[in-house]
Amino acid sequence: MATLLETRQDICEIPPGADAALFTEVYNALPYLIRESDKILLGDTVLRQGLGMYITGPDELEIGKQPCCMFASDAVTRVAERIGLPAAREDLEGSHCITYFGDPEEPPSKRDIILCRTWGQFAEETYDDPEHPYGGRPFLGTREQLAALLPPKFQYMLEPESVLYRSVTHRVSSIRPTTMHEWLRTTPQYLAAYRSPVIGELPASDTTYPDHAWGY
Repeated sequence: MATLLETRQDICEIPPGADAALFTEVYNALPYLIRESDKILLGDTVLRQGLGMYITGPDELEIGKQPCCMFASDAVTRVAERIGLPAAREDLEGSHCITYFGDPEEPPSKRDIILCRTWGQFAEETYDDPEHPYGGRPFLGTREQLAALLPPKFQYMLEPESVLYRSVTHRVSSIRPTTMHEWLRTTPQYLAAYRSPVIGELPASDTTYPDHAWGY
């Protein structure tokens, strides 16, 4: 029988096979993660202009169906790191980005816990369904659960082998200094083998890693 978390005004089922303690911790932090990542996103004047019609309050965005996963995953991962959650930013095949929760050295699996704020861009009908458990909400669950919500042509993005980069080190961008950071393009394999990247933010002036190793 599934274990249920009855916190706030909704009920969330712990995904089968997922780390229950970690999922509970992330789930309980979800309102903070969304609220604080919205503040980062709204602090970018260029992005704010582009998302103007999706601003629903002074510090609130409705970006569930918008192609801004690069920005959203950057903001969410930085906020998660700020409150001590084990998080990394992942670049996936298909030019999609998400936040991963767990040990960054572990190989990707279908039951990894992930957070995606923009999954509705791939499954608008499901996202817009008020009767669906994930309708109108950021997705928090496992890779295989999110894959099941998407049309078949997009499901490959959630396969473990579709993880191109898993990044834990970031710095202020020279191009967008007020918002999206640059991320050191590492992988689970690299992290497990070398364990050298700093987990967190480096000063923009740091020269530990060459410029070509960084990306968005």
